[in-house]
Amino acid sequence: AWTREIAGTLVHTTLADDLLYQAADESQRRALITDTRAAWARTEALYRRLADGPRTPLWNDAVWELSWLYHREGRYPEEIAAIETILRTREAISLFGQDEHPFYWMGQLRIARLRLVELAQPAAAVRAYLRYAELFPMTIKKDDVRFYALCAALRAGLRAEADHLAATLRSEHPDSRFLRRLEPAFADPHGPHCVPPEVER
Repeated sequence: AWTREIAGTLVHTTLADDLLYQAADESQRRALITDTRAAWARTEALYRRLADGPRTPLWNDAVWELSWLYHREGRYPEEIAAIETILRTREAISLFGQDEHPFYWMGQLRIARLRLVELAQPAAAVRAYLRYAELFPMTIKKDDVRFYALCAALRAGLRAEADHLAATLRSEHPDSRFLRRLEPAFADPHGPHCVPPEVER
């Protein structure tokens, strides 16, 4: 009621997106409690209004929340599309350098895992994991993504790629905890040792 009361006053100000985001956030909180289709549909519609609008400071947050909503409903292609929309903003490097928002690296990891686990697209997962290493060359997760790219390569039947990644892990990451997983990975690339952890919200 309070949001509706002041919406008319703020709709043409810089606070309009804050007001809409607050409504979406509250709708999501209630949807988590009631877990009804109507509540989730209302939440999606509110976040969608922000996501489809101009690039306000809360645009990334709205698209990110939408991606998690899609994940909850098993709408994985839409989840990937939403994350890729955020990742494209990274390409617009400003004069003052790149602001590495956590959504960028978390988003790329989510895409890679979706390709490997939920969508069973191992060849695409290889590319997504190696893309992470390319986008974030200073990451401490480089051995992580190379190992899971190796698992994906084995699942896709790309043995030469897997052998190359194993050699890279041994030469560039001699202290990696993933070295002891190499043998089990080659023996059974579908085993638990090849299942990447989910990205925390």
